[in-house]
Amino acid sequence: MIFSGKGHADLSWNWNQHTWSWRPDRGKWQPDFGFPKETVRLDVSTAFHPPADRLAFWSNYAFLGRDVVDEAQGSTPQGSNLGAVRTGAGADTFSARSRSIFDPGGAFFAYRATACAGRARPGVSRDGDISFGLILKGERRDIHIDGTETVTQAGNFFVYDRREVVRFRWTDHKAVSVTMSTERPTAVLGHEWPSSQAMAQALNGSRLAPLLRGQMLLLARQSGRMSVSEQSAVLHSLFDLILTILGQIPSTDGAAETRPRLDMLRQSTLRYIDQNIAMPHLDVMHIARVLGCSRATIYRAFADHDGAVADTIRRARLQRARQLLIEVPGMTVASVAARCGVSDIRTFNRMFRKFYGVTPREMQRGATGPAPIAPDRAAGRPGPNHQAE
Repeated sequence: MIFSGKGHADLSWNWNQHTWSWRPDRGKWQPDFGFPKETVRLDVSTAFHPPADRLAFWSNYAFLGRDVVDEAQGSTPQGSNLGAVRTGAGADTFSARSRSIFDPGGAFFAYRATACAGRARPGVSRDGDISFGLILKGERRDIHIDGTETVTQAGNFFVYDRREVVRFRWTDHKAVSVTMSTERPTAVLGHEWPSSQAMAQALNGSRLAPLLRGQMLLLARQSGRMSVSEQSAVLHSLFDLILTILGQIPSTDGAAETRPRLDMLRQSTLRYIDQNIAMPHLDVMHIARVLGCSRATIYRAFADHDGAVADTIRRARLQRARQLLIEVPGMTVASVAARCGVSDIRTFNRMFRKFYGVTPREMQRGATGPAPIAPDRAAGRPGPNHQAE
């Protein structure tokens, strides 16, 4: 269900008070409202808003607490090297539309706007946020608190730390971005962060960059057709991809940060396995190539957890097979095997029986399946009553 407040045709949202206590038609978001209990959506348009306040209104609602001062009246901000800035024929011409997806773990924004310039104050978030974005059209210029300037062209990633005071100048542009609490990158990078420019360079130069771009565009284009769980899954895959790329930047905190980096790599590996379980040749070498690391690094990421990577892949295949056999009773065993990345039906039957103690057909007829697997068998190791074949 889509809601819009009386007199607020420029705002529409899809949650109720139980999901999130904040309502856009009752004022700006404040930290006391917290974040939603599940993934929600907010659409913002400036079309029905007074022209003089459009930039501040759009920034605050679309980006949840971002405070922007409009400097697009042809003035030159003191201490700035932006020069005189105007938005087209003046600030009154500014217009923008955006879709924001908010989640307990962060947010995603897809937006288009006419040229604008201003000064962004720190957001009101208690912990601070950081945004990782992709310019789809136009150009973005940011002046950071230390006076350095970042120019991002279409097709490139940018990084914006919302704790900074920054001046900006954007042409007519279209972009997408992911925002998360600074606590998450800190767990990967340590407390001595690289600069925003260095992080953007890492995103642009990563072998995972095409995958990150593709996932961002997928969420931007298909979010309206996705369920809440699908939106959440894609958003969290974006978190994982970004943090995996950041984890490849040399740490300034030394070896103390090794474990968080490996934990993040393990989570990215598990997510990739889940999303590509139908691939017959899914193995450590392939995953390492996709994630831009060595096989040895993935092995280290799994070293403190039950089961090797190969066992994890096999277990994921069989668990997906069990799900299909129970939930799609009309599917043939051969089709189930193919959907789980196993091309040889005899191998599939043997693996399934060894893991679950029944054949796939027996599982399908029973519809409920046997008792849960003991931990040692679930990890691919023989149980106490196992006899060698």
